[in-house]
Amino acid sequence: AMWRRYETSPVRDALPKVIKAHKLRWEAFLAWLSDAHPLTLHSHQVTRQIAQEYAEHLWMDCNFSAANYNRHIGTLRMVFDEAMDKDEDLNNPFSRIKKAPERQTRREIFTDAELSILFSDEDEEFVRFCAIGLYTTQRVGSAKNLRWEQFTPDLSRLYATHNKTDADGSMIVPQELKEILERVPQAKRRGFVCPTYASHGA
Repeated sequence: AMWRRYETSPVRDALPKVIKAHKLRWEAFLAWLSDAHPLTLHSHQVTRQIAQEYAEHLWMDCNFSAANYNRHIGTLRMVFDEAMDKDEDLNNPFSRIKKAPERQTRREIFTDAELSILFSDEDEEFVRFCAIGLYTTQRVGSAKNLRWEQFTPDLSRLYATHNKTDADGSMIVPQELKEILERVPQAKRRGFVCPTYASHGA
């Protein structure tokens, strides 16, 4: 019932992928709870101490990044908030669990010399994959699964969506990328653009 309320809420971002991720995080918590506190069978029995133990489990045992840790805690806080709307006697045990500070990393722009080295590699598929990463807005998971059929026959345009948000990622193909893609004969432009990387899994 809680998930149905979440899916239909006008103030929630109820994309199927988002809902699936929330469910997986909730199921991970239930699995941990069954193992660590087998007698805890009701939401009212989940104390702040248990919530703190789970937070430490995520951080210390699972070795999550700050972003992933915060997503898990955010899901649990949301679940209990939703449950509290139905049960006035319920407290949210995750309400005082603090977010982990996310580290800010500075990404330096490639120099002309570095780009020359990168694109002089003899592995054409590697060069093609790097070019897709540099000249499109696709994340690695989406870039490696791009198919030739997503490009127009003249390689002037790419039709794609962003894997994480399902937002439209279609774009005009930059000339630099187009020239690299054109190295593949038109007769061979079928299936994955970078089949070796597509086979590496998620």
